[in-house]
Amino acid sequence: MLTIPLSIIAQQKDFPKILNSKPDLETLISDLTTNSHMQQSVTDENNLTDSQKIWGLMQIWSTAKYNFVFFDQIPDFDWDAAVQSAIPKVLATSNTDDYYRVLRELAGPLDDAHTMVLPPGLFSGAYDNPPVEFEMIDGKVILVRMGDTEEIRAQNMYPGLELLEIDDIPVSDCLEQIRAYYYGGTRQWQEAFGMYFLLMGKPESEVKLKLRDTRDKISTVSLTRNAMKNSFQLRTYFMEPAVENRFIEDGIVYIKLNSFRPGNAADAFKAEFNKLNLDELKGMILDIRYNSGGSSDNSYDIISNLIDQPVEAARWKTRKYMPAYAAWGQPEEWHEGRMGTIEPSDGKHYTGPLVLLVGSLTASAAEDFVVPLDFSDRAMLIGSKTAGGTGNPMIINLPGGGIFMACSKKDYYPDGKEFVGYGIKPDISVQLTQKDILENRDPVLEKAVEVIKNWDQ
Repeated sequence: MLTIPLSIIAQQKDFPKILNSKPDLETLISDLTTNSHMQQSVTDENNLTDSQKIWGLMQIWSTAKYNFVFFDQIPDFDWDAAVQSAIPKVLATSNTDDYYRVLRELAGPLDDAHTMVLPPGLFSGAYDNPPVEFEMIDGKVILVRMGDTEEIRAQNMYPGLELLEIDDIPVSDCLEQIRAYYYGGTRQWQEAFGMYFLLMGKPESEVKLKLRDTRDKISTVSLTRNAMKNSFQLRTYFMEPAVENRFIEDGIVYIKLNSFRPGNAADAFKAEFNKLNLDELKGMILDIRYNSGGSSDNSYDIISNLIDQPVEAARWKTRKYMPAYAAWGQPEEWHEGRMGTIEPSDGKHYTGPLVLLVGSLTASAAEDFVVPLDFSDRAMLIGSKTAGGTGNPMIINLPGGGIFMACSKKDYYPDGKEFVGYGIKPDISVQLTQKDILENRDPVLEKAVEVIKNWDQ
């Protein structure tokens, strides 16, 4: 979810009272890239037949029409009319690339983090990025990380520079082009996740960037799209190690949860957790700012070590289409459910001051992690609003090797509060600035330490 979320069938853990573990957006692409039937390149000159084009379009139409759960959030969007207008467009395409552009533009207005068309090139190594990472900060696209390559060193690049143009195109125009394919449900997630696509292109090709420093000095650099060769990943796709931890200062432990991906996330946390002397802890900081999900069961399993009494996980609902009722003109119904109750683990528990660091890339199963801790007032949230995108996508194969995914489950707080399509607001809002990047400061983490030191005041 790209290294996107969702093992197509989420790996289940034996976790009492928790139901409906879901595949998540962070794991999808990495899983799909291992499937041989997905390995068709977008540069394939053999165009699809008209029958294949229409069949793919109809698959998207029917999957969304009967399964997508957020039509209520886009009341002015006529899905049937949009698909009908796409028929001549798909028939007019001359290659697979153009066909998928039409499909992606069609799905974009569904406006949900787990709903999109992904073209086959993402699964075949047809794209790469240069080894740099940008973030939207103060309304600007700011360089925040970069790989240690000879090319980068030779051009005197450093974190804090503002990106103005990409191959002579204003970066604002580039972002709007991305938004045409993927609305993302919330502006904060669309902008954050859009950074993945911003510099994407053919591997080993060059991209020209115009940059500006804080003194308005303009520079132009040329970078090679070779992040994979240089083992450079955006932080939201860090999956290993699943857990990183260190002591910030005496008695305050910082634990970064990079992913809740099925497999080892909960086990990795418990291994580090069991090494801690809980009697000596003054506070715990859990950083999930760049955690875009995995398995909800993993996130709930971790919560079980942070509570001493049961807490409620999210509620959910899905559409309940009954053909006979539709024939009788009766309105469609909803089936409602609960993720269940998270019980304290059989092992030791930490019940002291707990802070969660959250941000716009906190998504999917990571938001499932936030909800019970926030609803039960077990943790304080510091940072910026979360992505506002979780759910259970239905995934179908499309002609030519791509996929369409449509969210089939609407999640919300145990008391009915909605957060999908909006994001979860932190208790204390702290925004990163360009100056922070230049000075290599983390004001969100600094605030968390301050809060823990004054927890009882």
